[in-house]
Amino acid sequence: MGAGGSVALPEGDAVTLDEAKAYAGEGGWNEDAQKAFDAAAADGKVTKEKIAEYEAEQNKAATKLQASIRGQQERKNPTKPPEKAGDAPAEGGDAPAEGGDAPAADAPAEGGDAAPAE
Repeated sequence: MGAGGSVALPEGDAVTLDEAKAYAGEGGWNEDAQKAFDAAAADGKVTKEKIAEYEAEQNKAATKLQASIRGQQERKNPTKPPEKAGDAPAEGGDAPAEGGDAPAADAPAEGGDAAPAE
């Protein structure tokens, strides 16, 4: 009983064990699904509503597990925070390259003194 099954649920309000297994698809039917079906079954059938409830419960559990795993991975390998706007010049900006090869704007040109200000 799970999403991503190989066939759609049949028409009607109830689903048989074989229909539920086909809906669950290859590998989707497990011991927990069998127990849930047995607990909810009446006359060998279960309502589509119960199947939807089971799927929602399984999806919620999977989401919690994924979040837990992501949290563990983040603690092991933290993501670097993004740089702030004032921390580094934008690419192609006016900042000189490493080594300071660019002359300052008010420095005299090479080979001569600055002309006296008038």
